[in-house]
Amino acid sequence: MKPWLAVVGIGEDGIAGLTPAARALIETAEVLVGGARHLGMVPDRGAERILWERPLSLTIDAIAARRGGRVTVLASGDPMWYGVGVTLSRRFPREEMTILPQPSAFSLAASRLGWSCRPSADRPISSAAGPQVHDFWEEVYIVEGALHDLTLDQTFGQGSYACRPPGMPHGPWVAPRGCLTFEVRYASGSDASTGTS
Repeated sequence: MKPWLAVVGIGEDGIAGLTPAARALIETAEVLVGGARHLGMVPDRGAERILWERPLSLTIDAIAARRGGRVTVLASGDPMWYGVGVTLSRRFPREEMTILPQPSAFSLAASRLGWSCRPSADRPISSAAGPQVHDFWEEVYIVEGALHDLTLDQTFGQGSYACRPPGMPHGPWVAPRGCLTFEVRYASGSDASTGTS
């Protein structure tokens, strides 16, 4: 079967920053799939629109039901960098998909800060100032590398996850070979499970 499912990453500059090929996949789609923000960026040309549902599997099933049609999924940045492209590629054969990424949020942040996106042995990172305590919920996922917590004398590697409530001491830590984390913080008084107050 020829490619029928397109996954188009949208960068911080929106639709205007897309390549002509990416715009063509959006403009000629019979079905557009995405969140309200992404779908709101696209002028209505009569394509069926599907909003992401919870659980995500409901939307994946809806996409599968349209197999063979021109379906375009709108995603943030690079859909294959911990994004929906990974989920879709587990369900649909790669030869049925076209994936057009934009820079990920990780690469944009790193480029603005002048940081490498890879752990680096010559630039170890540390919180050696002592344990940290803050007044917000924090979720941390280790994307690459590892952290060694000096208080616990324990190393947490790629794929490790932590959710810390306000006031919980943690660290200090070191990462002599580098570490890339994804962190989500919720304002004090928020419910970390929903991100709402």
